[in-house]
Amino acid sequence: MKLNRHPHLVTTLMLLAALACGACKAKADASADSTPTEGDSDPTAAAAPTATEPPPAVEAPTDAPAPPAPQAETPTPAPSPNHVYVRGYWQWRGGRYVWLRGHWQPRFGKRQWTDGRWEQRGPRHVWIGGHWR
Repeated sequence: MKLNRHPHLVTTLMLLAALACGACKAKADASADSTPTEGDSDPTAAAAPTATEPPPAVEAPTDAPAPPAPQAETPTPAPSPNHVYVRGYWQWRGGRYVWLRGHWQPRFGKRQWTDGRWEQRGPRHVWIGGHWR
């Protein structure tokens, strides 16, 4: 189909594209203007998880070996004083343990970060995820 034979189609397509771009920009502007919650000094801290209890435990299969010892990590300098370092950990994935590196995370108000840990419960090893308290 030749578009020059259908000028109304070309105009309609251009109008739809312009409207779609305008909607994307409005959504981006709205998210950039969000204000932090009370007690947060960093706007990104508002996006931090709000849970105060550890997430549900994740069990490795009964026949899985114990997780390896944590790897030594040297954190980079903190992006700001409002960041806390979340240590790396071993995750059971695809029939083996995979190391997930540590990272900096914005502090959530005045809460303290509790690192995750592996526990042995009967014949299984269970990962208790890190959380804010």
